[in-house]
Amino acid sequence: AASDVYKRQDLGNGASSNNPNFTYSYTSSGSYDISLLVMNQFGCLDSLTSSVNVSPVPEVSFNYTKLDSCILPSNYSFTNTSTGGNSYLWTFDTIANSIQNSPLFTFNNDGIYQITISATNSLGCSDSAIDYINVSPIPIANFSLDSTIGCEPFNAIFTNNSQYSN
Repeated sequence: AASDVYKRQDLGNGASSNNPNFTYSYTSSGSYDISLLVMNQFGCLDSLTSSVNVSPVPEVSFNYTKLDSCILPSNYSFTNTSTGGNSYLWTFDTIANSIQNSPLFTFNNDGIYQITISATNSLGCSDSAIDYINVSPIPIANFSLDSTIGCEPFNAIFTNNSQYSN
């Protein structure tokens, strides 16, 4: 009210504010007792206490292993190393999804693919982690020869037309 001359909001974690209206972000899970103390111009005091419960989010992480090399399709094993989640959703770029904890996935073509895992806990809190996989193309050996027949001394001119090689 307009007659309040003093306001103090204790946010339950050592932080406080004298602002009448504000937004505050709690960065750690836990229960916080919040209190508001107001005083008017006559020295009269009133207070109110309430609690805020901040739920934890899962710690989301994963790693992967390429199961084969120098072939397409290319197979990968994904290992969920997350903690604090009880349901997971994997997204393999725009190709497919999986709800398995640690799925296997096959990429049919070379390219860079975005892999996302989202975790949700029993409190409804969620988080996700993203990584990128570069599926390498396989080399294709090819060359051309300007002529395959001639008299000695014969100079054969080879042109390397290979793809995805050094």
